[in-house]
Amino acid sequence: MPLHKCFALPVSKFLAKNIRNTFFDRAYLFAKTLSEEYNYRYLNYIRYFSNELKNEIYTENFKQKTLGIDSYDIVAKKFNEAETKNKMDQCLYADFSTYLPDDLMVKVDIDSMAVSLEGRSPFLDHEFLELTAKIPFNLKLKGKNNKKYILKEALRGLVPDKVMFRPKMGFGIPIDKWFRRELKDYAYKTLLSEKATSRNLFMKEEIEKLLNEHVNTKINHAYRIWALITLELWFQEFFD
Repeated sequence: MPLHKCFALPVSKFLAKNIRNTFFDRAYLFAKTLSEEYNYRYLNYIRYFSNELKNEIYTENFKQKTLGIDSYDIVAKKFNEAETKNKMDQCLYADFSTYLPDDLMVKVDIDSMAVSLEGRSPFLDHEFLELTAKIPFNLKLKGKNNKKYILKEALRGLVPDKVMFRPKMGFGIPIDKWFRRELKDYAYKTLLSEKATSRNLFMKEEIEKLLNEHVNTKINHAYRIWALITLELWFQEFFD
């Protein structure tokens, strides 16, 4: 039996169960997925809902409707479509053909058009992309954390170092704190309402458990709560 199954897995599982915080939750996830195929292991790191969690929160009715469907396959299959044997380039291809067009570009388009701006992404020029696809991965990432290596080297002296090497500045918002404070009541009211539970998709007690765990422990369920609220609001907008 592999060492991680004899030691790391049971220890991390015990710690995750008894010390409720995100660090030990992630440590358990890492140990649990070590034996999986790398594409599914990668998906376990980026997904909001694991298949185990879905099984806990889905109603029997919803389980029957989704029987035989594994949402992981949507992205996992992209690894096999990439015309490369390099696993990291396969990850890039999977992100490029799913996360980029279905998430990032959609958000930019919606937000920019909402204020009458036409957004442009120059790095998505097709000729530039064809060129970057030919660049070996070891020139894109050097060492453990030197990202966009060849781009930074090409621009060295043209872009100030304090700009080029500053930490990444994303567009994240503090929803983890909001769902513990300002939006706590809203989250409970929206997801535990009679209208939401009558859809017979999710177990009310499991959703309440997830909300309570987010509010009362250091485990961060913010993006799961956000996804569930978004789904419920979508139902209200287009079906009710």
